[in-house]
Amino acid sequence: MKKMKSGSMRKTVVLLIAAATSLCSCSREMVQEVPARAGTSLTISVPVSKTVLGEDTGSGHQLYWADGDRVAVNGAVSDALSGVPAAATGATFAFQDVLSAPYSAVYPSDIWKSATQVLLPLKASDAIIPLCGASASGQLTLAALTSAVRVKVKSDGNHAHNIRRIEITSADTQLSGVFDIDFAAATLAATSSAGEDKRVCIEGDWPLSVTDPLDLVIPVPAGTYGITVKVLDVQGHFLTRETTSPKTFSAGTIKAFPEILFTPTGTQFDITID
Repeated sequence: MKKMKSGSMRKTVVLLIAAATSLCSCSREMVQEVPARAGTSLTISVPVSKTVLGEDTGSGHQLYWADGDRVAVNGAVSDALSGVPAAATGATFAFQDVLSAPYSAVYPSDIWKSATQVLLPLKASDAIIPLCGASASGQLTLAALTSAVRVKVKSDGNHAHNIRRIEITSADTQLSGVFDIDFAAATLAATSSAGEDKRVCIEGDWPLSVTDPLDLVIPVPAGTYGITVKVLDVQGHFLTRETTSPKTFSAGTIKAFPEILFTPTGTQFDITID
């Protein structure tokens, strides 16, 4: 998936929501189910759809499925979507496997671990918010499985090296690793108290600007907790900012972190996360 620009309006690839604390509205039209080349065909939609974020309507952003999307259902990974029409709020996914109801589904497909667990990666992807759903029929509606934190970063004019990583940590809450999942309720339960699982990050090579902020969205589990945001550039320079009190992160919402002016306070020479 990619980010797009249209004139001066910056479009971001996201999954479920765009407003800081509210869901978008959209139609719930379904794409007609068609036979798969082999195996099983399932029609899948989400309440506010996903992957391509359109223009702000004033009450949120419209979201759509996109080419290349895959879901995992009962552990089987679908073929990638191809030729998705514009403004598709539902899509039919084809599987080479023969699947049997009831169906349990997740997006993205690689977070599936078992019929009772998912794996939220330490290295997340910008604006990829996990979704899940369950159904006894060939039509499923997915819901947000996590919340997300939106981080915007500007250059202070003196430090303009590209940003390498945005990292979020919590002192007491699991943010990545293996979680128990209730597919029908779209809820997660922590399974770890390890320090490594109390962080999540996204890595890239993003330019900094003094006028147009770097705008990234990082998935985090629902819950009430404090976070620390760490921004590192390609030279290893970093700064950290933390919340002053616990914040509530609700599934299906993006919480906007205060915009960060990148003025490094330290240097971390080894910035690789395995």
